[in-house]
Amino acid sequence: MDIDTTELLGLLPRVDELVNSYGSLYVVDLLKTFSKRVHSLIHDRRDTLNVVISCLDSCHEEVMKLGNSTSPLLVDEALCQTFHAMVTPTTILLTGPFPERSNRVIRRYGKRNEDNFLRVEFREEDGLQYRLDRDVNGRASLRYRISPILKEKIVIAGRSFDFLAYSQSALREHSVWFCRPFVDSDLGEVDAARIIQDLGTFDNLSYDKELINCPARYAARLSQAFTATEAATFRVEEPQIRKDIKTNDKQYIFTDGCGCMSEDFAREIWQTMHPKGRDSEEDFPRAYQIRYAGSKGMLSVDYKLKGSRTFVVRLSMIKFDAPEAKEIEIVRGIKNPTPYYFNRPLIMLLEGLGVNYDVLQHFQDKAVAKTQDATLALQDAIDLLENHGLGSSFRLPSTMQNIIQLGIDALQSDAFYGRLLRVAVYHALRDLKNNARIPIPDAWTLVGVADEHNFLGKNEIFACIKKSDGKMIYLEGDVQVVSAIGRPPKGSCFEVESLQNTVVFSTKGNRPIPSCLGGGDLDGDIYNLLPLAVHKSLTPLRYFKPGKYTSGERKCLDKPSTMKDVADFVMEYIISDVIGLVANRWLVIADQSQFGIQDRVCLRLAQLHSDAVDYPKTGNPVSVAEIPKLKFPLPDWSAPETVDPDPVNYYPSQSAVGRLSRAIDLRQHESSLPGHAPCDVSADSMVSTMNPRLVEAVRERISGYIDDLKPDVLIEDLFQRFSTRLLQIAYECNLYHRNAKPLSEEEIMIGTITQKTPQPRMRKEKISKLRESTDVLVRQVREALEGDESKPVKRYLRDAWDAWNLSMTESTKGRFGAGGFGWVALGALLNAMVTLEETEKEPSSS
Repeated sequence: MDIDTTELLGLLPRVDELVNSYGSLYVVDLLKTFSKRVHSLIHDRRDTLNVVISCLDSCHEEVMKLGNSTSPLLVDEALCQTFHAMVTPTTILLTGPFPERSNRVIRRYGKRNEDNFLRVEFREEDGLQYRLDRDVNGRASLRYRISPILKEKIVIAGRSFDFLAYSQSALREHSVWFCRPFVDSDLGEVDAARIIQDLGTFDNLSYDKELINCPARYAARLSQAFTATEAATFRVEEPQIRKDIKTNDKQYIFTDGCGCMSEDFAREIWQTMHPKGRDSEEDFPRAYQIRYAGSKGMLSVDYKLKGSRTFVVRLSMIKFDAPEAKEIEIVRGIKNPTPYYFNRPLIMLLEGLGVNYDVLQHFQDKAVAKTQDATLALQDAIDLLENHGLGSSFRLPSTMQNIIQLGIDALQSDAFYGRLLRVAVYHALRDLKNNARIPIPDAWTLVGVADEHNFLGKNEIFACIKKSDGKMIYLEGDVQVVSAIGRPPKGSCFEVESLQNTVVFSTKGNRPIPSCLGGGDLDGDIYNLLPLAVHKSLTPLRYFKPGKYTSGERKCLDKPSTMKDVADFVMEYIISDVIGLVANRWLVIADQSQFGIQDRVCLRLAQLHSDAVDYPKTGNPVSVAEIPKLKFPLPDWSAPETVDPDPVNYYPSQSAVGRLSRAIDLRQHESSLPGHAPCDVSADSMVSTMNPRLVEAVRERISGYIDDLKPDVLIEDLFQRFSTRLLQIAYECNLYHRNAKPLSEEEIMIGTITQKTPQPRMRKEKISKLRESTDVLVRQVREALEGDESKPVKRYLRDAWDAWNLSMTESTKGRFGAGGFGWVALGALLNAMVTLEETEKEPSSS
């Protein structure tokens, strides 16, 4: 049911009572749970208010059972508490506040004023993104709905919020920032116009004279300040400014978006971001994606640069002038390599280039077998989780690795662990079936940087992979357009500095290699490296000349852009966002046509896709009328996962994509997934089935350290807060806002959502939110257990031990969160044990 205004007003006295008794923080948490639960009510319309009040009281009782914890967990400075408003064609739904990664603007203006900022999303009634239909003219009604909100304001509880800006990733999700005027004790009067004005100068720029006349381009530059970045910022003096390295004809830029930094600065950044890390002094990223003033891009280590906080900005990195900004912000550090995976478009391409289906099937069969074997041993489970990025928020892979160090190689008697793995296996198989996400061993996806030393020859690259075990791998071999040089020659710049886990591109030749790869550059783009010396069977039989990928023409005004012009662009983008439609249409037509990817329609769609990618920066949309209509029947793999393909509308595709998809049957795995009730953890799922060898091994290992320490009574309160927040996340991250069914604890821990949806992109967004929320929660619990530098390691060990024992006790009561808390506590316990043992070894080795 939906609550009307009368019912909301009727709730106010009860809400006031709860605020007076338990405080506002508690009521905020309570209302998050209530807002989800109330949607599932079926009731007599003659007695609505009492039903709603009863629902609130029921939620209150449930949260009180989980623990009345009004004190927040440790505050993470990288996060901000964000209020959300979802605008649908008929209503505005208010949610939050939710913790999200902060950005330059929120850190400066919202540190004490977070409730003056608002994230506004534009969605369908069911929470899905707007879907275009060429046969229905919904554009006029969408403009009528969206335009007044963006160009005027949105009013919530008497507070007027004005459109502010967005980040590029948020725009793709049809989400933007609003703010309302307020007075800050240090900054004075602040409103949207003041914030935009303070960001920098966007007009009369010698390097981009038309910037201010193009609303899309102007907004793209503003978006740099709204990119999510780490809490740690680094105040710097003026950087060195260098010209870019270009081709002889000046048509292309080899160093497009890439500067460099000293080794000392790279090390300082990592140590500041991870003050409690166990990395050695030499174990830090050799490249960072950054924002600095009006600049954006990558900085890679140049061993010739000396001094602390020394760095170089290339002219191509400077997008607008912001002379007052003196801090480098870190988007991400490139520390670990990313495994390489196939996907549906790539498989369609490889098949079109002559790669045999049997070769592709071989890799999928190996992936399926390895996935299904993950339940047999801990190391297999670790491989599954790491290969698919699962369980990382709860530190499951590292905790399992520490369990192996205790001499235990399997946990097959642990029912909760078994359910965790069933969810992980289902996620991996679904990815294989629906996305052809097939892992390729000894192949990698790396961020690109430039050869600052001009060492590499034409069409050469250098790539050094440093794996988690410290082993170094130097890629070598020929590909379509490049040669990897392998182990660096003696005395070369790459022997001195290997720029590990990046791919270094040559700065010689007639055209930069990245520009041949989908029109890429070096401001943070990633590149797939597939060594054909290792995988000869994947060598294409045919090659084609790379496209030119020229920048699209900008849509400019005959006057400087205003924020109302930017609002007009955002509105048009939301109703003209066809990039997913174009990509899917290319796949379908390539499947249907006897010419495959060489069909003239596919070639035209490839250009349209390039235009759609450029749309956020050019302002020129791809018209729906230009996109070819679908021809029925469609390939069976294209059916939404919520639909069973029928022979009238779908045919059994004989392409590699279709055959690979049909080879995997998810139905047997779906039937074994855990339920979604909040207390789905059964009483015997932890204690009575907990691996006795693990319990005994841990107890024996730590017994000499904790006997003389008394338990800390705050551990129980820590569990209560964890459990309460985990239940909120279970409700917040389900797929549909009107669905009161929470996620299972197993889904939350693995970091996936098993529910089906016609829009997998929305599920991907929700999974991202789920992982971010749980990562914050787990870090807060781990930091609470570890304490600050003054806390003795033995005290940390004892607290973690008590937390693990508490989780086993709480699991017998069927408490939601007991399993997750147990794994967090076990991870902290094993980490404390290793730290303590290493500390005790130090004197004897000196």
